[in-house]
Amino acid sequence: MSLSLCRGLIFASLLFASASARADQCAFLTRDQADMAINGIVASSRVALDYCEPCGERAPGRPYRVTDVRIREAGYQNYWEILVNHVPVDLAYFYLKTGRFSWTNVATLLGCEAQGVSTTLVAPRLRVAVGRLAGEK
Repeated sequence: MSLSLCRGLIFASLLFASASARADQCAFLTRDQADMAINGIVASSRVALDYCEPCGERAPGRPYRVTDVRIREAGYQNYWEILVNHVPVDLAYFYLKTGRFSWTNVATLLGCEAQGVSTTLVAPRLRVAVGRLAGEK
């Protein structure tokens, strides 16, 4: 086998591994879970961040303002998905600001069994000032 073919196979396997690391743990929900996420949990906080610990991310993403939350049919069996700011999210990697320096994983609040994620994050350096959220100037 040639060296370039080996490199290509290694690259492809690494690419596949990184994509599968962000598996849809809590992207597809029952209708009850989706309703609970929309009506109870997500409505209580308007600041969120994404953090995929199982993917090897070293730190959470930058906090951002939640301006729109919806549910829609996932198109798979009888499951639903959550869209935050018009983008589907996997709640296993979705955290809401629940205190001055604390962030809570939404999947764990819903009872979705996400593997390899923290239930809460305490991050003083992620203090959020209005107008300093990701995407805002």
